[in-house]
Amino acid sequence: MNPRNFYNQTAGLYEERHKSPWFHLVRKKETEIIERFKKGKTLDLGCGTGYHMKHADVGVDISEEMLKGIDNNVRVMDGEKLDFPDNSFDTVLCILSVLNLCEDHKKMVSEIRRVLKPNGRIILSVSSIYDQPKPTKEDVQIKNIITNKLKCKINLFSKKYMEELFQMKLIHFDSIFSSLKPKWADWTPLTKEQESILEKERPSERGRMYFFVFLRTKA
Repeated sequence: MNPRNFYNQTAGLYEERHKSPWFHLVRKKETEIIERFKKGKTLDLGCGTGYHMKHADVGVDISEEMLKGIDNNVRVMDGEKLDFPDNSFDTVLCILSVLNLCEDHKKMVSEIRRVLKPNGRIILSVSSIYDQPKPTKEDVQIKNIITNKLKCKINLFSKKYMEELFQMKLIHFDSIFSSLKPKWADWTPLTKEQESILEKERPSERGRMYFFVFLRTKA
C-alpha cells in the first residue's frame, strides 16, 4: 500500500498509536532539537495531525485525512514534488519517519534541498536500521509496518547512508532506543531506571531512532 492510502486509512488511529512511552520520549527529543536549531521561515514536511505545527509557518502532508483537524497554514502535498519556489525556507522539519515511509526518499531529499535557502537547516528524525531485531550491514533495509491489518513498506537507514544522502554539513546528531524494553510501539510503561538510561546513556550509532540537523552550506 502506498503512503497516501496508508495514512488516509489509519489517520483516525494516529494519535492513539503515539501515546506509548516510546513515542513520548521521541516527541520530547524532537521538540528539544527543534527549539534549539530552528530559525526563520519554517516548513513542516509531513506535518501529520500537526503536533509540531506550533514551530512552523507552513505544513504539508500527503494525506488529506491527517490534516482535517488543523485549522490553517496546511496543504495537501507530496513531499517528492513540493509546490514551492527554490530557496523558500530557512528551516525544513521532516519529523518522525516521514522520510522512511516515502516512496522515493532520494527524490524527497532533492526537493528538500531545493526549497531550502543557503545556510538553511533540515531537522529530521528517522527510524534506523537498528529498529528491527537483527540489522545487517546494509545501509538501507526494508521492513513492513502493519496497523489495523493494513501494511506499508518502511525504509530503515544507517547514519552513514543519511550523511551521504543529504550531502550537507551535519551540525547535530543524536539517537534514542537501543536494546531496552519495551520495544517499539509496546504500551508497557517504562520503569524509572529505564527512563534514566534512555535519557542519559543514549548510544549514538546503534539508536533505533536517529535525530539529525543538517546545514545547507552551498548555494
